[in-house]
Amino acid sequence: MRLLVLTARSPFARGPAEATAEGLVRALRAAGHGAEAMHLPLAGAAPERMVEEVLIARGLRATNVDRVIALRLAAALVPLDGVGGTRVAWLPHAESDPWAAALRPAPAGAAPHGILRAAVAEALAGCHARFADAAGVEALRDLGLEAGLLPAPGEAQGAEWDRVLTGLLG
Repeated sequence: MRLLVLTARSPFARGPAEATAEGLVRALRAAGHGAEAMHLPLAGAAPERMVEEVLIARGLRATNVDRVIALRLAAALVPLDGVGGTRVAWLPHAESDPWAAALRPAPAGAAPHGILRAAVAEALAGCHARFADAAGVEALRDLGLEAGLLPAPGEAQGAEWDRVLTGLLG
């Protein structure tokens, strides 16, 4: 299977999500899959800027892949090219995702927040499956979406990654 692990981050920033993306690509390759990681330079700064990032992400297309595994909310916004691939959202670090505020109800009069929440909800609803850490599962329930509990394995190898792959590839 050809898999694209898609995440979003500020350029030159590195944190747990990037380490998880690298570990996931290693585990997928070790399991015999073709896997690549792509980091989108979407920072998730001010809500007004994030509305622009929705347009940027939606203007991209994931092509030549069987499945996209989105590790950040901004990455889940990228549509497939319409040639039969599937998209899975895995939010193993939901609390540290710059877009996490879009999962919470919009404050009164916060137009950009409402736009972001609607875009994220639509993108996640279009996913073949959704997984997250405990905070992410709860936030997705608030959007009316079900998600399986699948925390990041951290620095672990072997059985922990096998559990992750079973969820993401099932």
